[in-house]
Amino acid sequence: MDIFLTKTLRADIFVNRDRSEFTKLYFKNVPASKVAYEFKATTFAYSRGIPAARALKEIQKAGRFGIVLNYEQGYNLADFLRANPLLIFKYAKKTAQLHLQIHTQIAKPLIAQEYSLSNSLDYALRNYPNLNINKQQLLNSLIGEVARLCHCDFSPDNILVNARSKKLIAIDWADASNGTPLYDVARTILLIQSPTSYKKKSILKQWIGKYGALLFTFFYLKHYKKHSNLSFKNFRSIQLLTHVIRLNSNIAYEEDWLLKRIKKMTI
Repeated sequence: MDIFLTKTLRADIFVNRDRSEFTKLYFKNVPASKVAYEFKATTFAYSRGIPAARALKEIQKAGRFGIVLNYEQGYNLADFLRANPLLIFKYAKKTAQLHLQIHTQIAKPLIAQEYSLSNSLDYALRNYPNLNINKQQLLNSLIGEVARLCHCDFSPDNILVNARSKKLIAIDWADASNGTPLYDVARTILLIQSPTSYKKKSILKQWIGKYGALLFTFFYLKHYKKHSNLSFKNFRSIQLLTHVIRLNSNIAYEEDWLLKRIKKMTI
């Protein structure tokens, strides 16, 4: 019988007794098509040589759909850095290297980023009509490198540090798409700097969390830019796009923070 390991926003995670496989069993409100797409995206990334858990099979249990993957013994990068804050520079660089590796791949079999972002942007602007946003101008900022593999949820929470080799492994490919790498980079920065990971903690831990995130993203972005041939000319517009779309998530503690940043970006 599998052993319960943890719970995420969308699934329960179980590991088998010999710790060779783990099962991601989604809640009943997650449709089979969503689970099948994550299996497809994970398999695609692994087949292209990206450090990712290997998807073994799709399953169905008690009306819930899931994926069985190869188990990687390791640590969540976010937790690892909280325990080892002096390693922020080293692992920010490693994170950028992994992201660059992901973005070298053409990923036409996956969902087109522009299509999903256009729908998400429409939804956000309907819910926040007071935003002074030109939809087409934002979408035009994505023009450039297209059809590249984008994780779209790439942050320390979705990166494992292998226990022995300390190699980084990207997990949770449910939102992966083909599109513009700089959108993926902008979303990563947003996810890392979001106050959701430290808001409920003590004042001291909030301070450490906030400035640790800023330090991590500074070194991550510096390394990414240094080793990328992409133009960052429209990056501010792409960051604005990520912030507007993130409003759709309705995450506690984040809405005011997002609206303040959006206001600064549109001045």
